[in-house]
Amino acid sequence: MYAIEYEKIPHHWATPDATPQRHVRQCFPALIQARAEAYGDLEALSQFNGPNPETFTYQELADQTRACADALLENGLLPNDRVAILSESRPRWGLAFFSIVSTGAIVLPLDPTQSEAELTAILTDARPRFLLVSAQYSNLAERLQPQVKTLDQIFSIEPEEVVARFQSIDALKAERTYARGRYLPTSPAILSYTSGTIGKPKGVLTSYNNLISQVNSFRRLMHNDCDTRCVSILPLNHLFELTTTFLGVLNGGGKVCYVNSLMPVEIVAAMKQQKVTCMIVVPLFLKLIAKSLRTEVAKKPKWKRVMFEAFLLISPILPIFLRRKLFQQVHFRFGGALKYFVCGGAPLDIKLIRFFEALGIRIYQG
Repeated sequence: MYAIEYEKIPHHWATPDATPQRHVRQCFPALIQARAEAYGDLEALSQFNGPNPETFTYQELADQTRACADALLENGLLPNDRVAILSESRPRWGLAFFSIVSTGAIVLPLDPTQSEAELTAILTDARPRFLLVSAQYSNLAERLQPQVKTLDQIFSIEPEEVVARFQSIDALKAERTYARGRYLPTSPAILSYTSGTIGKPKGVLTSYNNLISQVNSFRRLMHNDCDTRCVSILPLNHLFELTTTFLGVLNGGGKVCYVNSLMPVEIVAAMKQQKVTCMIVVPLFLKLIAKSLRTEVAKKPKWKRVMFEAFLLISPILPIFLRRKLFQQVHFRFGGALKYFVCGGAPLDIKLIRFFEALGIRIYQG
């Protein structure tokens, strides 16, 4: 098992040996713009399933972020205002996030699985001015609006052609180009609510320094680049997923594909289609995958079952590339390129770690 330890490093969106950006105040707009210049036509965000599959290249994400940020500013959004996102994890969640931080406002990521009462309490405490919502939660947003006195406007993150109760962010047009949001390294970027282990949710501010340090550390440790392909299954309102899969992979020029399903069969299908190189998961997911593999092996002839167990025994003494050759068929099931899982959120059984590493798949503890 390999632990990811975040450390303080120069605050810039770049590889460790690159020249730092001039000022961290421009870090988020600079990230998207720099990646658009380097990887313009490469896919940044995509969706495996859902009623309205969506894909953004780096250039499309940069262009739409700039347009949406200008439109939000023209509609009265000010630096340090709070803007809530109520949506399932998907590419347009990412568009909403970058648009908000590009104005200098603070992102309030909401957990759409929470009850109306819980969300009302959080919104009342956080006092956001705007709410960006997906079609799936537009009914909930409509019920929340009269209960949150500070909520001035609600916009849909859906494309214009999708029928929605609220005006689409695509339909918002700015009359002019605005200066990007002005903020200091210590300025808050995200206001997230957590209850820890017990009690009522409490607001926790995460600064730009916090995010940049973690994202750059992730890239240095995991060596993610434009060949990195990650399937995302965890909620983006959690900072672990936000900083690793979302910001971490994009910082290296890689691709993130969202799967709005908890079914292992659909997730594995997405992994195979995308030829995934890494994933951020929780222990339960690894347990289900291991159980599925064991079930398949149990259906094989006896000699194949014996060989599988023998390979598991000798594999730990072999280098990683030989382990992958021994269990080539398992790797083909996941697309043939899977290198590692980063696991967090709950205790991880050492037996699971040993099982996957015997297969030639590293397990990093997040």
